[in-house]
Amino acid sequence: MDMQPLRHSSNARLQTFVGYQYTDSQMLAAPSVGDSKSAAFHTLELGTEIQATRELGFKFGVVNLTNTKRDDAARALDHILLGRTAYVGVSYRL
Repeated sequence: MDMQPLRHSSNARLQTFVGYQYTDSQMLAAPSVGDSKSAAFHTLELGTEIQATRELGFKFGVVNLTNTKRDDAARALDHILLGRTAYVGVSYRL
């Protein structure tokens, strides 16, 4: 009798990621207001992607995890940073 080893096979693939972005202080120019200096800021993003089957995938994460806000100089010129935001996605390949 030929014995085969017991094997466990999983098609699920998991990927996680961390994103960090640093933006140094900036000189912002507006003809009606003049020049102003905006402070430096940073953002952090976390997420994961799961490929459950060859056809079906899921992703979810959080953008701007620290809920960083731009300073008054930047907001006065409509340089607004989107606050903490969660996202979820599903993909299916036909």
